[in-house]
Amino acid sequence: MVPLSVVPKTVAPLEEQHELETRRVWSSVTTALLAKDWNAASRAKQTLEQAQRVKAEDRKKWGLP
Repeated sequence: MVPLSVVPKTVAPLEEQHELETRRVWSSVTTALLAKDWNAASRAKQTLEQAQRVKAEDRKKWGLP
């Protein structure tokens, strides 16, 4: 069996990404995790998830997908 080579990935810098791209949305969580600041990561995740719930409720309210 021949091992597959890893293809290098290129990603636009955060400031060039659309505001809803995953890396940009979750950047505060990622930064806290890399700093091993578990409390900050947890708070950032909770804030992000709550904002997503609010947006989902708004979409449902307005009959949007």
